[in-house]
Amino acid sequence: MRGQRDAANAPIVRWIFERNGDAITCEIDMNNGRTCDVALIPHWDAAASVVERFDGPMRAIERHAELAVALLDEGWTVTDRK
Repeated sequence: MRGQRDAANAPIVRWIFERNGDAITCEIDMNNGRTCDVALIPHWDAAASVVERFDGPMRAIERHAELAVALLDEGWTVTDRK
């Protein structure tokens, strides 16, 4: 499960995908300007969220792209980007 955000965490990418009435958020959060978390959050069960930590934004952005492509390939549609 995701922990609560504090002032030191800043979202840098957040995409929301929808399919058949369900939604998933795929996001990158910067932590204290050092590490990045890539989170996949199913809206119907936030407790099932998966968070991966990376040493910096470059690998986190690559991972976000990998997840986005996989979701699109599975029939999900991007409905919001921030």
